[in-house]
Amino acid sequence: MYAKNIWLDADQAKEKEIHDFGEGYKAFLSYGKTERLVVEEAVRMAEEEGFKPLSSYQELKPGDKVYATNKGKNFLAAVIGKRSLEEGSRILGAH
Repeated sequence: MYAKNIWLDADQAKEKEIHDFGEGYKAFLSYGKTERLVVEEAVRMAEEEGFKPLSSYQELKPGDKVYATNKGKNFLAAVIGKRSLEEGSRILGAH
């Protein structure tokens, strides 16, 4: 299986989108010199996208966008799904 080379079919708009994403990623890496700064930036970005602290909820409903931090060193974000956990979940982890 071979990955398709995006540059062969990318028009100018797609190339700009790719470069803009790369610039944003470089800025994120430059700012996030420590785990605490990465968590701080992740919280800012999550709130920009409508996420709210998990601690601000008494009850969760489908579609809620929540986040939590642990001692300023770990960050978790979730979108509450419509089905029960018994039916499965999707988890993405990174370090």
